[in-house]
Amino acid sequence: MKPRPTPSLLLTAAAAGAIVAGSTGAAWLGLVAPARAAAASTQAAASRLAAAKAERHEVAVELAAARAEEARLAERAAAGVVAGRSEERNARLAGLLDLAASGGLEVLRLDPGEPVRAGGWAEVAIELEARGSYAAHRAFLGRIQSGPRDLRSTSLSLRPEGGGLLGRHLLTWSIVPPEAPGGVP
Repeated sequence: MKPRPTPSLLLTAAAAGAIVAGSTGAAWLGLVAPARAAAASTQAAASRLAAAKAERHEVAVELAAARAEEARLAERAAAGVVAGRSEERNARLAGLLDLAASGGLEVLRLDPGEPVRAGGWAEVAIELEARGSYAAHRAFLGRIQSGPRDLRSTSLSLRPEGGGLLGRHLLTWSIVPPEAPGGVP
C-alpha cells in the first residue's frame, strides 16, 4: 500500500498552486492587459491618422482642380475672352450672377463661351452651375424667362447634392455682332 500524503504536504501543494495561479494573474494584469490596451490605443491612433490622410488627399485634389480652373480662367482673361472683350458683356454676366444669388442660388461656376455667329446675331453659350433648392432654381428660370428676350435658358439638369439640388443651367445670350449697327464691341 502506498503511503498517504500527509496533510501538510497537501497544504503545500495547494499553496504552490495558488502561488502559480496568483503569479499568472499578476502577470496578466501587469503585462498582457496593458499591452492590449496600448495596442488598441495605437490602432485607434492609426485609424485617425488614416482618416486625416484621406481627408488631406481630398482637399489636395480639390485644391488642384481649383488651381487648374484658376489657370484656365486666367489664360482666357489674358486672351480677353472671358466676357468677349466687352464691358457690357461683363456687366451682363455680373447681372446674371446677381440674379441667381438673389433667388437663393449659390453659384459655383459661371463659364461664358466665346461668341459664335448665328445668322445676323452672335450667340454666347453660358454655363452656370449652382446649388440651391428646387424653388430657387425654378425662380431663377422664371426670372430668365420674364427678363430681356436676348437671354434664354436652353437646358437644365438637376441632381440631389448635400440636402439641396445641384443645377447645371445652359443659357444662350443673343447679341448683335460688333460690325452690325448698334453692335457690341
